[in-house]
Amino acid sequence: MHQLELPGLHPRPLASYLAALGLFKVIATQADPTVRASWAGDMFRLSAAIDQEMIQQFLLDSYSPTPLIAPWNGKNQGGFAPGDNGRASKQISRIADSKDPRLARYRDVVLATRAIVARQSWQEANEANDKRATVLALRNELPDPALAFLDASVAITSDGREFPPIFGTGGNIGRLDLVLGYLEHLERILDPGKGDRPVDWLVEVLTGEPAPGVKSTPGQFDYQGVGGPNLARSGSAPEQVNPWLYVLSIEGALLFAASASKRLGSQLAKGASPFTVASSATGFASSAVGESNKGEMWMPLWESSWRLTELETLLSEGRATWQGRAARTGTDFLRATRSLGTDRGVAAFERFGFLERNGQSPAAVPLGRVVVRSEDRVRLTAEVDGWVRRLQGGGDRAPASVVVARNQVADALFRASESPSPELLLALLVSLARAEQAVFRSTGFREMTGIGPVPTLSAEWLPALANAEKEFCIAWALTAGRDRLERSGQLPTGPRTFSELVRPIELDRQGAVRSFTLKRQPVAGLGVRSLVEIMADSLLYRCRTAPEIAESETLPLRGIRPQFELRPGASGRDRRLPSELVEMFAAGLLDDLRVADWLLALSLIGPNEFEPEISGPLPVAPVPLWRCLAPQFGQARLRVIRSSERSGSEQGPTDFHPVVRTSWPVRLTAGQPSQIAGVLRELASAYRASGLDPAFDPTTAAASVPDQPSARRVLAALMLPTRLTDLTALVENLSHLN
Repeated sequence: MHQLELPGLHPRPLASYLAALGLFKVIATQADPTVRASWAGDMFRLSAAIDQEMIQQFLLDSYSPTPLIAPWNGKNQGGFAPGDNGRASKQISRIADSKDPRLARYRDVVLATRAIVARQSWQEANEANDKRATVLALRNELPDPALAFLDASVAITSDGREFPPIFGTGGNIGRLDLVLGYLEHLERILDPGKGDRPVDWLVEVLTGEPAPGVKSTPGQFDYQGVGGPNLARSGSAPEQVNPWLYVLSIEGALLFAASASKRLGSQLAKGASPFTVASSATGFASSAVGESNKGEMWMPLWESSWRLTELETLLSEGRATWQGRAARTGTDFLRATRSLGTDRGVAAFERFGFLERNGQSPAAVPLGRVVVRSEDRVRLTAEVDGWVRRLQGGGDRAPASVVVARNQVADALFRASESPSPELLLALLVSLARAEQAVFRSTGFREMTGIGPVPTLSAEWLPALANAEKEFCIAWALTAGRDRLERSGQLPTGPRTFSELVRPIELDRQGAVRSFTLKRQPVAGLGVRSLVEIMADSLLYRCRTAPEIAESETLPLRGIRPQFELRPGASGRDRRLPSELVEMFAAGLLDDLRVADWLLALSLIGPNEFEPEISGPLPVAPVPLWRCLAPQFGQARLRVIRSSERSGSEQGPTDFHPVVRTSWPVRLTAGQPSQIAGVLRELASAYRASGLDPAFDPTTAAASVPDQPSARRVLAALMLPTRLTDLTALVENLSHLN
């Protein structure tokens, strides 16, 4: 076996990739049935019983082209219209009149097609524009060699016919007739005329050694050869075609036979071309919003040596599976490559989009290579698929704000699927939260599409998102809590989670998102307004709406309950935040914008038992006002050790009962020293009621707050649950034996 490297054949442009497959197919079916093929990076390789010189000689002397006919194209019926004398008709006549044994199969197909076209029924079907009937007649009566092009260019469905993008609309791409180009280039290589150089063209295909091409339109497969302004070193570049590359690329494209199937999830059969999906206008640098396209094809690259039958088997299945169904879009296909949903043996895919960038003529633009690998975290994105599909509804009638939001979601979803890192998953959730806000603001869009809020995401997102960021821990602690208090067997009225405060949603009894709220949103503007303002307003709202709670055995506190309850995790460990971290936030030492992003993301996730890891020592940033108030807002009885007990006195520990008065947050938010000092004097009375003597001076503590923003930041920090051991230590430090 000869190991042949063919540096002239690459995965890009599409013409080169298809020519590699076409060469493989032609050799396997006409010269060496034992040949195997593989890709080594950007180079095509063959393992064959014949060497490169023998392959070259076979192609020049013995190659028999696959017959292509398109008698449905144009007024001249692809060269088969009786009495027509155009270019296509002349080429068809040359085939019919040829005595070349290499064209024997083609000649049989041409003669059979002429007989079909000559029938009255064919003319009647064409006049009635019944293209489906004409294609069925061809399929039923033409010799087998003609079926390859019929299957690759036209798919008969239950309600008509469809055209896979690889052959345009049945062999037409705009005004370009692919079949006519195929016939003209075949003539140049099988019956060369003056100036034709089939040997040089073939050498260029196999080795990459440049050879002058012919002036012709290469079509959508070769975006590099279309010519045009600014494509040469100076001025415009002419159209250039290597006839061998063109012919072999057509041969390779024939392997992508379409079929009528239900792969697109419809109840009716739809045309499905191998590895062809709806376009995702994202994931590549030249993407443009609203750009016209004809879909995407993901061309497989494999590293082990395959026989032609193995490649045909792969292409006959021709799909990647995402969440138990065939991938519908480029984003779906990408996620399939990350979740082991692709056929085995494929190392990577070369992604091509059929984009209209030259008038209305599409070109197969390379959109990048995707390496197949397993990424378990990408499965999380399936939870938002239904909502994202509804977000795409409305078409051109969607308001501009929703269109912008949906494009941002599409881009973030693709990037998170490509590499589901915590940062990209965060960006995806942030884009979803912002899109939800845009949807809520557009009543017309909601009514038109029936879309609701983003459904509650599972707690499985948290391990994938978690990192050592302090900002993540702040946002998590704020969104993970939930009111569980029941009064008279009923759940508390009003929002039960922070997410319900800042999102326009209503929850069911289990805490899952049910619908958009019909009431006024309690605290609006997350991601738009200042984070401190959002959190401070949340505290004020809670203090206005929370009922007064009497002390009881089950809930040993009095006053109001502003924080959302954060119970211990499955391990029994206190999941509240260390006081040093909360105090850092109160001191303004954390990134508020980053916390806001995390809040947008984590507000989409329901209550959970997750336990974040807070690593390393935390700096101490004293905020006297927060230290005084934090134990009150901790909402739990604290067992305080008296100083006399440490000295061996018979006196035991005392219980400190937190009390939060409804007036305190309102007085604190003004930021006036006199108001703050008044709150702290009432707090000192609460210490004395617990048998403790306050060791802080209200006037001095109030003077430590320089302005209103600082006071509101302390209020915001009081929304954060702090570890009970740390709160106990704060009480001990702020008091002594009475």
